[in-house]
Amino acid sequence: MHEDRDTAVKMAVQRLSRQYNQDFSRLVGTYALAGNPEDCVTRLREYIDACARTIILNLACPSDYVVDNERLLAETVLPAFS
Repeated sequence: MHEDRDTAVKMAVQRLSRQYNQDFSRLVGTYALAGNPEDCVTRLREYIDACARTIILNLACPSDYVVDNERLLAETVLPAFS
């Protein structure tokens, strides 16, 4: 997640492509929660509306962005579900 949607998607594509040893540019929208906070809230609502009760999030960002990513998640996304 990043305030800028394109930056978030780029980070996720890079990380997941490396992690799974394949090009994730066309898969990221299907298999990852990537985007700005509003995008992430919308996507999480889709999972909840589909009856998901447990959702595990794994960060797909550079290590130097983890703290900022977690802060953004805690301050902008999780409150939408409390």
